[in-house]
Amino acid sequence: MIFGACTVGVPIIRGGLFGWAAIWEVTPGLISIALSNPFKRRLLRLDERDVLGIRTIEREAMEGDNTWFVELTTAAERFQTSNFSTKRSADELRQRIEAIFRRRS
Repeated sequence: MIFGACTVGVPIIRGGLFGWAAIWEVTPGLISIALSNPFKRRLLRLDERDVLGIRTIEREAMEGDNTWFVELTTAAERFQTSNFSTKRSADELRQRIEAIFRRRS
C-alpha cells in the first residue's frame, strides 16, 4: 500500500517542484512568457519571427468532460495556457491573444 502511494505521490511532488508556472504578457508584436518554479526563473520574449502558431487544442479527459487550452508553438518549444471547460472560452482567449499580438503599434 505504501509503495502504491509512492508511485502516485512522488510524481505529483516532482511535478510541483520542477514543473513551470507560466505568466503570459501579450503586447503588439511581442509575447513575453515568464516561467518559474522553486529553483529557476526564465523569461522568454517572442516576436513574430519566433511564433510558428497559436491554436486551440482539445484535451481528452479519462473521466468527465474534455477540456480545451491555447497552445503557442515556437521552433523549439510549446507553451500552453490553463484549461478551459469549453472550446468557446479557449477560442475567445486565442482570438484576443492573436488580435493584440498581430496589432501594429
